Amino acid sequence: MPAGQGAGSLSRRQLGVLEELLQWREREAERRDRPLFQVVGTTTLLTLAQQGPATASELAAIDGLPSRLADRYGRDLLAAIQRGRDLPESELPLWPRPPRPERDPAVDARLAALKEWRRGKAAALGLEPGVLINNALLEALARERPTRAAVLQGFPGLKRWQYLELGEELLAVLR
Repeated sequence: MPAGQGAGSLSRRQLGVLEELLQWREREAERRDRPLFQVVGTTTLLTLAQQGPATASELAAIDGLPSRLADRYGRDLLAAIQRGRDLPESELPLWPRPPRPERDPAVDARLAALKEWRRGKAAALGLEPGVLINNALLEALARERPTRAAVLQGFPGLKRWQYLELGEELLAVLR
């Protein structure tokens, strides 16, 4: 499986196969009293779900599957893959994708202003912008738009030093 691809790149059928493989691994780890990774690694399970071998020879040909694992667990792995293939369409899992927030031009404008302020402030202090204040926090501030120091002081994710050193400027940009 190419680097950087995980379960989110799998089809619903492949997700069903992966779920069966993960459940099998959980049972096997419990039976052997071993951590999950000592049974079969997650990357290997993702590859198996993606390629879906149906026979022992197809299983043995999987890149990255050690022959000792194919020998030891081959029958169980193929059975789990088949169970995933046999799942009815209505029982196939969906990859959870968080809903995208609706775009709000006012929030986008505040975020752009905050990023511009951060770029200048970080340069003046000789810091990387993300070290000064990260994007996730800027986005939350742009969305919530605190207007009072008391609200900003308790803002989730804002560290005390950030409030003390940057608070007034943040409030000014948010106005």
